[in-house]
Amino acid sequence: MICRNCKQDVPDGHYCDLCGTMVKLGDEAESVKRYKEPDKDPNETVAVSNRESDIVILREISSGGMAVIKEAYYKSNPGFKFALKVFKEEINLGTKELEKIYKKINILKTFDHKNIVKIYDLHIIGGKINMAMEFIKGKDLYKIISEKGNLDLFQTAEICSALCEALIYSHSKNIVHRDIKPSNVMIDEKNTIKLTDFDIAFEIKNTVTALTGKDFFGTPLYMAYEQHLGRHSFKSDIYSLGVLAYELLAGEPPFKGSGMDIIYQKEKKSYIPLKDAVSALPLEICEIIDKCLDPNPDLRPSLEEVKNVFEFSQKNNLRK
Repeated sequence: MICRNCKQDVPDGHYCDLCGTMVKLGDEAESVKRYKEPDKDPNETVAVSNRESDIVILREISSGGMAVIKEAYYKSNPGFKFALKVFKEEINLGTKELEKIYKKINILKTFDHKNIVKIYDLHIIGGKINMAMEFIKGKDLYKIISEKGNLDLFQTAEICSALCEALIYSHSKNIVHRDIKPSNVMIDEKNTIKLTDFDIAFEIKNTVTALTGKDFFGTPLYMAYEQHLGRHSFKSDIYSLGVLAYELLAGEPPFKGSGMDIIYQKEKKSYIPLKDAVSALPLEICEIIDKCLDPNPDLRPSLEEVKNVFEFSQKNNLRK
């Protein structure tokens, strides 16, 4: 089958890995035309940049389970600094996998939104995958809530409204984020909220896990219920946003534990209601977050609805 949105090959009855659209056998068969990739030279290499001699590393910014972030610049353009995400040695993908990821990189390179970290290029350096992206002076949300515990309603509404804007934009481009969590939200020195790691890191994790059997996912607290079942859609991002919003206000995620325990909690909506976890919150905030956490994607609100509720609360809860 071929995805009607982005022309990606999709196994029958599955979700498109590129945009999240459900592709079913016979679904709009008359209007969906098969897409054929242009003939390629079998000896052609993946079209990724190889500028090892041009990149200068200044310092390491942070390190995670699968990658190290470094501050860098190009010798050919020393005034332009960027963040270089260097994936670790065990993440060594073949030509087919790299082509799939580079196809997504080409889409993400076109993104131009104030609440989205800009992607510049993909480099293969010393056999390692390196992703060049916008350098942000600031902190990620994980560090902020680790220091503060939880945020007030004004800050939470400000962050969630900005994330809604970013996701509305990405969904208009047929890209599902799939990995919304505190460490993927940056706040710069001007207090601008920026969402990073749009689908690429998740796709790399997923590919490496499939190829090696090694689990690079960690505790999937923020994944939508259906993602545990191997499916995702635009509504999956709304679920993850609901988990994040709950944590910002309550100081901890709604779900606890790991493995099947988390999946069961998500299926049964087994968590402390936000109105009981945090006192004096507006009812509309508690209700919209509860709707985001519905295991049925069809019952979740739209991003526009979520954004409107948070913006209304932000206007009525001015920062003191």
